[in-house]
Amino acid sequence: MILPEDLQCLKEIALKGGLKGPVWVSSQSLGSALGTSPQTASRRLQSLERQHHLSRSVNPDGQYVTVTRSGEEILRHEYADYSRVFGNGRDEFILQGTVVSGIGEGRYYMSLAPYVQQFSEKIGFAPYPGTLNIRLEPSSLQVRKRLQYSTYLCSLHAVIEKVTHTFLPSLDLLHVKQWLTDPLMHHPSAHGCDGMIECSQQ
Repeated sequence: MILPEDLQCLKEIALKGGLKGPVWVSSQSLGSALGTSPQTASRRLQSLERQHHLSRSVNPDGQYVTVTRSGEEILRHEYADYSRVFGNGRDEFILQGTVVSGIGEGRYYMSLAPYVQQFSEKIGFAPYPGTLNIRLEPSSLQVRKRLQYSTYLCSLHAVIEKVTHTFLPSLDLLHVKQWLTDPLMHHPSAHGCDGMIECSQQ
């Protein structure tokens, strides 16, 4: 069983690119990233090396470290646990609310001939000219945010991988994903939720 402080250090090395190959770190820089002293950071590296979770090449001004296969497995297990906690891959979400009248925008757009034609071609039927509006119960608001964010992440990750591998292969994909998928900084649902869902009906 890996200690929590060792796991934090292993994760930081992986975020720096240590899963792909050797990355340079100093005790000072690593300690700053972990919120500890350089001496404590150095002990964490030594502990991980003793457990064969990373390999090191020490130089006077720092060291090159690489996450080993064993360390990668530790991180994969951690990822799997958090995926279960946050419902990654969950098949269903339960939402409760009340059907309410909208303002008619959905009816207008869903009645436009080009939209009707494309719906008929893509999904095989002409949709109802309007939307089903549901005012969610307060207890369902957080569920809606998780559902919306889960869908957002799936779409965003696919776009990030395609664009990065095609146009920006030198970028660290892990860091790009971490920055772009921060729900407190970049996701619209983090800035408020009106509790309304609109669904096209057949």
